[in-house]
Amino acid sequence: LLLIGPKLSQASDVQRIAESEEYALLRADTATQGLALFRERHPCVVIVEHELEDGDGLEALQVLCAEDPACGVIYVTDEVEMDTAIEVLRSGALDYFHWPVDPELLRVGLGRAEEKRRRLQDSQPPCILVLDDHEQTRTRVVSILEREGYRVLSEPDGERGIDAAQRNRVDLILTDVSMPRKDGISVLRDAKRVRPDI
Repeated sequence: LLLIGPKLSQASDVQRIAESEEYALLRADTATQGLALFRERHPCVVIVEHELEDGDGLEALQVLCAEDPACGVIYVTDEVEMDTAIEVLRSGALDYFHWPVDPELLRVGLGRAEEKRRRLQDSQPPCILVLDDHEQTRTRVVSILEREGYRVLSEPDGERGIDAAQRNRVDLILTDVSMPRKDGISVLRDAKRVRPDI
């Protein structure tokens, strides 16, 4: 696990969590140092700060994601702007956290990074289940997700959605709340029983 940024290098709670998850830690205060360590040591996860002494964390993020798409990159920032979050995620970040990093969110992010690496090694894209009783909405969402490279399943109601989640490895469910036969909240509750990390 590579930490890039002066706050991360000094964040004892982040380091404690990483060590409890059995990661060996690499630290760099600047983008230049971080990219050099990244190229030399090939870490499977990188956490990078937005504000770096010698550059923009977003530029470092883009380089990291381009050079190793299997690497899980988590971005940390003080900013709360939606545009920044969208740009970070479109650039390839696995996750986007606000400073100070919530320990439980960090644990989830590290788990997702491991899952991403395993999935890329298996070369199978994530599967998204789309549930909506409005056919036109469902069709548009499916089309967008498929263009982005995801495997997509879709169903018009919650009962059929849970059946699909039981028969297939589903990574994410996007659901309407109000649907016939089973509402979206019930679907999410039942989906967690099917697979807790869905």
